[in-house]
Amino acid sequence: VHRTTYDDPGRAGTDPFLPDQALPAEAAFAAYTSGSAWVNHRDDAGRVAPGAVADLVVLDRDPFTDPDGIGAARVRSTWIDGACVHEA
Repeated sequence: VHRTTYDDPGRAGTDPFLPDQALPAEAAFAAYTSGSAWVNHRDDAGRVAPGAVADLVVLDRDPFTDPDGIGAARVRSTWIDGACVHEA
């Protein structure tokens, strides 16, 4: 996973910034989920498991099969405390 320009007509968002600092998709998602929960001392969050806080989003595609398409992914539903609060 790497950062790119957004709507830059010259490079059309395809040239990565600092490509040597790209992360595997698994590491990027862990940083935003279990890593954030750990930093905030939330042992009950950041993972999908029995007894864990059920706050999550469902995407319209698998970001691990096409990491370059992560930016095009759309949220299909959002869940908070185990209840669906948004559905597209």
